[in-house]
Amino acid sequence: MHIPKISTLRREPLWRDKQGVTVAAMAERWGIADSTLRALLDHHGFLETVPYGGQQRRALVPDNVFHAEYGHNVIPGKGSGVFQGDKSTIIFPVLYEEVLDNIWWCLDYAGITEAISNIDNKKWRLNYLLSDHGYLPNTEVALLSGYTVNGVSVARLRRQREQRGMLAA
Repeated sequence: MHIPKISTLRREPLWRDKQGVTVAAMAERWGIADSTLRALLDHHGFLETVPYGGQQRRALVPDNVFHAEYGHNVIPGKGSGVFQGDKSTIIFPVLYEEVLDNIWWCLDYAGITEAISNIDNKKWRLNYLLSDHGYLPNTEVALLSGYTVNGVSVARLRRQREQRGMLAA
């Protein structure tokens, strides 16, 4: 099966008339924070953060995930599951129930938490998370490492400064 590359400029909406599961529902089902699940899905290519409506950014299903039939984006006015406000409509991604087990396996969140549980030193846990899983939100890194969210933010900034210094040298 040919899976096309991800396009950042969409001309055709990625939509099909099929029920799917929202990211929030998946996060609730799997017992992890919505922001953590979005970061995992984005990092592993199941979602793509794209410009939307000027200065906004949305996490949407990319072309390759759509064509592999793992999910689609719910388009306002098409099908069911559309949320409408007073003057705005929201486009959002859904993934299909029959592939959720495969997606959960690919994300390997259990592997991340198991690796963390094998590291005794708090500082080493933080270092591991920032170096190998830096895409995770600060709240999740704090929860897994034992640091405060502020402590994780400071460590992340220090790490960025060190990396810039190494590149400049």
